[in-house]
Amino acid sequence: MHPLLPQPVKTSHILLSYPLSVRGLITFFRSGTYDTALQKLLQEPEAHILIVYGNQDQFTAVQKYDKWVLDLKKNNKANLTTLKIDGGDHFWGSAASNELCEAVANWLSDETTPRSVPES
Repeated sequence: MHPLLPQPVKTSHILLSYPLSVRGLITFFRSGTYDTALQKLLQEPEAHILIVYGNQDQFTAVQKYDKWVLDLKKNNKANLTTLKIDGGDHFWGSAASNELCEAVANWLSDETTPRSVPES
């Protein structure tokens, strides 16, 4: 997880089918490093994070994702968006891939739209 870059660079993060159940194996049992980085990022009010997962993931049960998302939302200061897509699996080869692409495109569009600054 890369930290936020200094202004004027706007950094956004997308966690797609984050491998909760096998994370320890694929990180050589260093998953705490990733947990710490994500928790730090969640405390940054300038952070923009999208988490997308499907309810048919082959590696992580949807109940585990749902609990993880609820835990992440506690004491969160970042701009966190979460999305669970019906029919989405880990590899997004199903028809749910269209919904995934649309959701990411919409989120990115919202993230890159300049915000108007109120006039004083």
